Amino acid sequence: MRIRDAQRFDWVSPAAWGCERETYGDEACLYAGIHHVGWSHFARAEPHHLDEHRHPGAYEICYIVEGETTWWAGDSVYEVQPGSLFINRPNEPHGGVDGVMQPCELYWIQAGPVAEDEIPPSLWQAIAGIPLRTWPGSPGIARPYQRMILEMRKPRAFSSEVVIAMLRILLIDIVRLAEQHMTDSGATSRGPSRRIQRAMKWISEQIGEAVSVTRAAEIAGLRPTHFRSVFREETGFSPQEYIHHVRIRHARKWLIESDTSITAIAHRLGYSSSQHFAIDFRKRTGLSPTEYRTRRRMDDRQSGT
Repeated sequence: MRIRDAQRFDWVSPAAWGCERETYGDEACLYAGIHHVGWSHFARAEPHHLDEHRHPGAYEICYIVEGETTWWAGDSVYEVQPGSLFINRPNEPHGGVDGVMQPCELYWIQAGPVAEDEIPPSLWQAIAGIPLRTWPGSPGIARPYQRMILEMRKPRAFSSEVVIAMLRILLIDIVRLAEQHMTDSGATSRGPSRRIQRAMKWISEQIGEAVSVTRAAEIAGLRPTHFRSVFREETGFSPQEYIHHVRIRHARKWLIESDTSITAIAHRLGYSSSQHFAIDFRKRTGLSPTEYRTRRRMDDRQSGT
C-alpha cells in the first residue's frame, strides 16, 4: 500500500484501507477553497470505509476512472459507472450502500466558495445549478485532478496559482460535460448504442447460463475483438466485467426480496458452487451473501419498510 497523505482522514484507519491512496487536506491544498483532493485505488471491496458523512461548505465531485460503485446521497441510491462523474452538495448526507467502497479507481475533490474567492461566483452558481447526480465524464477530466495533486505533492513557486487555475478548469469542464449530457443524443452521452444494448439485453437474459462473449458479439453484429473494444467504450465495462456486474445485481435483489437459499441463488446465476458465488460476491460488495441479506433486512426493519 502506498500512502502519501499530507493530512489523512481521521475517520479511516490506514490499516483498514487496503488501497493505494494519495490525499491532501486543508493548508496542504494550497488554496482555502479546496478542503481535500486526492486519488485512490481500491483493489478489493472495503466494508465500513464509506459510512454516512457530510462535507460542510464544500461540493464533493468524484471521477470514477475504473470499477463500479454503488453510492447513496439524500434519499436515492446510484450505480456509478466507470468514466462517470458524481457530485455531492454541501452538507448533504451520503455514503456507500452498507458503508462499502467497491473496487475502483477514482479522483475526488471537496471544494467550495470562500471569502475573496479566486473562483468567479458565476462558476459556483453553475455548479450549484447542475440538476444531475451522476453523468459521463471524459478521459481528459482526470488531468486537472492530477496536476493539482502534483503541485501539492511538491509545492514550489506559483504552485498556489497553478492549483487555482486547475480548479477553474475542472469546474468549467464539469459544467460543460453536464450540459453536454443533457443536450446530446449520441451513445457516448445518452447511453450505449442500439447494437450494444441488444448484446446487454441478451447477456441479462442468459445470466444463469455460460454466457459466450463471442455469441454476444454476434448479437451486436460485430467481430469479437471489435465488440470488446466498443462495449468497453460505450459502457465502461469489458463484456466479462458486465456479466459479473449483472450477476451481482441480480444476487442483491434476490437476497433482499426472497428467502431463496444462497446455494439456489448461486446455481440460478450460473455459478458452479455456492462457495464460488460467495467469493465473487464478497470481492464486489465487501460482504458475504448471508451478511448482506442480514444487514439489508435489518436496515429495512429499522426504517420501517
